[in-house]
Amino acid sequence: MIGAQIREVRRERGLSGDHLAHAIPLDRAHLGLIETGKIAPNVKTLVKIAAALECEVGDLIPYVEDLLPHADWLEE
Repeated sequence: MIGAQIREVRRERGLSGDHLAHAIPLDRAHLGLIETGKIAPNVKTLVKIAAALECEVGDLIPYVEDLLPHADWLEE
């Protein structure tokens, strides 16, 4: 869900994936994997993305209530 949040903020800012990837710098394919949720960004990459988007790292992390329906560990 972090990837979807990154994509949403990026689009709100009117930036293409290529522009954001270049600003970080990060391979465009790698950014695409992050935005589609196939891989999770590490903290360093998350900070770079936030800086490039001129937002707080917290703006890229979904609210807990949005994450709870996807929390498999709650079922144990």
